[in-house]
Formats: sequence, C-alpha cells, structure tokens
Amino acid sequence: MKIKYKGYTISQASNNHVMIIKEKEVVFHSSMTKKLNEEQLKKQLDFYLMLIDEIKL
Repeated sequence: MKIKYKGYTISQASNNHVMIIKEKEVVFHSSMTKKLNEEQLKKQLDFYLMLIDEIKL
C-alpha cells in the first residue's frame, strides 16, 4: 500500500516494512509485524513528525 499524506509518501512493502519518503528521500523506516491500513499508516507519519519535534527541542 502507498499513500500520500501531509506532503509525504508512506508505503508498506510486502515484507511489512514501512517507509516514509519526502522529496524522493527515505526519512524513516520501520519493520512491522502486520499489514497496516491507511489510517494506521497516517499514524506512523504523525509519530515520525512528533519525534522530529522532540529532537528539535
């Protein structure tokens, strides 16, 4: 599955790995134990954006 959300592309490969891509660059990668639906993929991006905010502090 591949979706676009908040200017990012979020995709999950057949091996359940999730990648978040911004401007043709992978900015986050994670291995999952199950397939995620669209809403769950959006939550992965929201989690990534929260992490970035925490790092900037």
